[in-house]
Amino acid sequence: MKQFFKTIQAVLWSFIGIRKKSSHAEDTKLNPIHIIIIAVILTILFIYALLGIVSYAIKG
Repeated sequence: MKQFFKTIQAVLWSFIGIRKKSSHAEDTKLNPIHIIIIAVILTILFIYALLGIVSYAIKG
């Protein structure tokens, strides 16, 4: 479970673009397949959130 949260944290930090060199070294221990899956899921959620905000703004 700890690995899962570390993967989510690494993906979220990469979305923002802020990484420490020491954190990057720790990220090499993460499973690349898990990173890809979580990145795709979070990207889809981000797109739907933006669409929801735009839809609300247009109706509002």
